[in-house]
Amino acid sequence: MDAAGPAPALVIAEPDAPAAVVYTSGTTGRPKGAVLTHENLTAVAVNTIIDYDVVSDDVALMISPLFHVASLGMGALPVVLKGGTLVLEKGFEAGRALDLVEQHRVTMISGVPTTFQLMADHPSWASTDISSLHTLTCGGSAVPDRILRAWEERGLSFSQGYGMTETSPGATSLAPHMTRAKQGSVGLPHFFTEVRVVDDEGRPVPAGTVGEIHVTGPNVFAGYLGLDEATRAAKTDDGWFRSGDLGYLDADGYLYICGRSKDMIISGGENIYPAEVEALIADIPGVTGVAVIGIPDDRWGEVPLAVLTVSQGTTVDTAAVRAHLDGQVARYKLPKDVVVVEALPRTASGKIVKAELRERFGASPI
Repeated sequence: MDAAGPAPALVIAEPDAPAAVVYTSGTTGRPKGAVLTHENLTAVAVNTIIDYDVVSDDVALMISPLFHVASLGMGALPVVLKGGTLVLEKGFEAGRALDLVEQHRVTMISGVPTTFQLMADHPSWASTDISSLHTLTCGGSAVPDRILRAWEERGLSFSQGYGMTETSPGATSLAPHMTRAKQGSVGLPHFFTEVRVVDDEGRPVPAGTVGEIHVTGPNVFAGYLGLDEATRAAKTDDGWFRSGDLGYLDADGYLYICGRSKDMIISGGENIYPAEVEALIADIPGVTGVAVIGIPDDRWGEVPLAVLTVSQGTTVDTAAVRAHLDGQVARYKLPKDVVVVEALPRTASGKIVKAELRERFGASPI
C-alpha cells in the first residue's frame, strides 16, 4: 500500500452518465446492451432498500453472477450502500449454498425458483441451520406452490418480483405477507417506479384485462448501446418503457404476468399464455423445470407443447400432465404432447431460452 502512491482524485459522476452496459438475456432474440446510468443503479438500489427493508447488518449470499442485473442492482449495490456484507460465490451448488448460510449467518438470498427448489431438495436441507434467513427474493417466474410450502415449513416466505434488464431490473415486488393472499402476482410497483397495462393503441386497460406492461421511473435505462432504432422502439412518446411482456392489474393494483408477447400461443383463435399453464405443471411432484411453447398444428394453427425436466426416478407423461390440468384450465390450453428432456436451455441467470426450444421442437408437429 505504501508503494501505491497517492489516491486518485475523487470523480463526481453525473446522474445521467453511463455506469454500466448490461446485456439482456436474449431469451426471445439476440441480446442487446442496455446502458444503465448512475441514476438508474442508484434508484434501483434505493427502491430495494425501501421495499425489502435492507439494513446494515444484513448478510447477502450472492449465488447469481454479478453480470446479471438483479444480482448487481438489487443484490450487491443495496447491501453495499447500507454497509452490509456480501458473500460472493462463483456459481451455485445447493449443498454449498446451505453450508454458507449456516457458516456466515446469511440473512438474504436472491434467486430463481429452481435455486430454492434445489436447496429444499438437498439431503442436508433438514439438518442445516437457516434460522438467520429472513429475506428470500425470487424472480424469473412464479414460485410453484410446493416450493412455497417447503420454505414455509421452515418459517420463511418469498418476496416475488418482476423486472428486466432495462429497468435495472426491479419494476414490482410482492411483500412476503401477501404471498398467499395474492398468490401468482408479482406485486405492486417499487417505491420510485410506476407500472401500467395498455392495449395495442397504448391506452390503459381496465383491471383484469390483459395488455402490454409499461414501466417508467428513474430506474428505466437510457437506451441500447449502438442501437438507436431499437431504443426508439422500446419507449413510448411519453417516455414509458415498452416491456414486451403481457399481464394484467387486479382491482387492488397488483400485477400478474401472462408471459412474453412473443411467447403467446394462438390456438384456434384463442390466446394461450404459457405462464399460466407452466405454473400449474410446476406443481406436479417430480417436475423440476417446465416450458410451454406453441407448435404447428394443421387444424388449430398452433397447439401447446410442454417440455419438462423431472427428478431422477420420476415418470411424467402426457396423460399425467393433462389429468393434472383438467378442470384448472380451459381444455384448449391443455398440452397436446409432453416431452421430457435432460436439461432445459437456460441463460446464466437461470431463464429458459424458449427460442432454442422452438427451434428444436417447432419446425414440425410432434
